[in-house]
Amino acid sequence: MNQKRKLRGRGVLFSSVAGALCVALTSVGVGASGANTLAAKSAVRTVFGVVEPGIFPFYAPFPGAVAAAAKRFNIVPVPKISAPESYDQALENAVVNSFVAEGVTGIAIQPVDVGGSNITIRKLVKAGINVVAYASCDETKIGGAKVCIEASLYADAYDATVKLIGLMHQKGNIVELAPNLAGSVANPRIQGVAAAIKLYPHVHLLELIANTDSPTLAPPAVASLLAAHKNQINGVVATADNPSDAWAKAMENENDKSIPSILTDVDPTIVTAVAKGYASGTMASNAYGQAYLSVYSLKLLSEGCHYTGPFVFNIPYIFVGKAAISTIYSSLAATATKIGNTWKSRYWACK
Repeated sequence: MNQKRKLRGRGVLFSSVAGALCVALTSVGVGASGANTLAAKSAVRTVFGVVEPGIFPFYAPFPGAVAAAAKRFNIVPVPKISAPESYDQALENAVVNSFVAEGVTGIAIQPVDVGGSNITIRKLVKAGINVVAYASCDETKIGGAKVCIEASLYADAYDATVKLIGLMHQKGNIVELAPNLAGSVANPRIQGVAAAIKLYPHVHLLELIANTDSPTLAPPAVASLLAAHKNQINGVVATADNPSDAWAKAMENENDKSIPSILTDVDPTIVTAVAKGYASGTMASNAYGQAYLSVYSLKLLSEGCHYTGPFVFNIPYIFVGKAAISTIYSSLAATATKIGNTWKSRYWACK
C-alpha cells in the first residue's frame, strides 16, 4: 500500500466524523486538556484495540495472532478486534470511537482512506493514544503512527503475474480480478500486473474487473465473466480477497481445473481450491504477522519504548502451491513468531 490514492467527495463527511471523534475523546476525559490524564493511566493499563477496515477473508488469522501475541508478551486483557460492516471511513471511525469510549491506550489500525484516516490518527495521537498502522501505510507516518507493518502490494501482484505467465507458457489472455478502486489498495496491484504483462509480448490483458471485492458482488461478477469470455481466458490473477474466493468456488462448482490461476491470501476456501487443484496457487500475505507485530508494538509503546526501525516494516507475500498449502498457516505463524523473538532488540529502544 505504497501508492497514494485519495477518495473524492468526502470532505464534508470527514469533517463530521472528525467532530464525532472529538466528542468521543472528550467523553472519556481525553481532548486538548485530557491527554495528560490518559498518558498517566497508560502506565498501568494496556487496553488495546485492533481496527480492521472491513469484513474480508484477509483478516481471518487476526484473532489467533492477537491471542498468541497477548499470551507470549503478557498483554492483559487480550486486545479486542472490531471492524465496520463495509469499507467506509465514517464506519471505521465509528469503530475507533467505540474503542476510545472504552478507554484504550493504543490502537492498531488499517486505514480505509489516506486523508480521513490521518485526521483520525492525528486526533488519537494528540489525545495520548498510541497508534500502529498495518497493511495500508500511505501517509500514516504524517498522521502520527509510530510504525506501519505491511507487505508490498506492487511486488505481490507483479510476482503473482509472472508466476501465472510461466504456467501459461508465456502466451495468452489474462483476466485480472482487482480490488475496489476506492482507497489505496488497487493502484499498486493493478500497476504490478501491468508491469509483468508488459515484459511478455505474447501475453495480453483480456479484462480487468474491479469494484467487486465483497461477498455479494464477487460471485456474480465471476459468473458473468465465465459466461461471456471463458473460452478466451488462458489465466487468471486475482489480487483481491473476495474475487479470489469467488473464482475458487466457481472452478470447484464446475469441476474445472483447466484455467491456471493465482489467487490472493489463505482463507479456507482458497486453501481448499489450491489443495484440490482448482487454483494453481495463491500469494499468501502474512496477515497473522501483521496482527501479531502490531499488538506487540502497542505493548512496547505502552512501556515507553521508541521504534527505531524503518517506518514501513515489510513482511512479503509468498507464493504457495499445492505442495506447501497444507502447512501454510503454521508456516506464517512461525515466521511471525521468529520476527517477534528479535522485534524488541532489533528495532526498539527501551529504557
